[in-house]
Amino acid sequence: MAIKNALLPVQIISAADMSGDITGPVTTIAFLDSVAIQLNFTGTAVGTFEIQGSLDHKVSVPSNNVEANGNWIAMTLTPTPSAAGSDGQVLINMNQIAFPYIRIVYLATSGAGSLDAFIAAKEI
Repeated sequence: MAIKNALLPVQIISAADMSGDITGPVTTIAFLDSVAIQLNFTGTAVGTFEIQGSLDHKVSVPSNNVEANGNWIAMTLTPTPSAAGSDGQVLINMNQIAFPYIRIVYLATSGAGSLDAFIAAKEI
């Protein structure tokens, strides 16, 4: 029986203030093909979410120290995930992800609220 790589569900953003932009932590998804992100938000926030990937971000192994911050490029998500002024949830399911690093970004337009985000991933 072959062992597959997996990232069990983990909270990566907790009670973040949505009155301004939010950039979540970098998650390494190398060797993982299918990634799911859940966004739970409350309040009156209005804004959009981006999932950004990077090929040139570099983290040393095993110390996990960032060696290069890299360039972050937003994935094209249709429709664009958003907060529309009331409590909500967004579930983003991405398959066959080729880049090794990922992060969540929230771009605030108006209002206020609180954001929790979770990520899980697995090898196909």
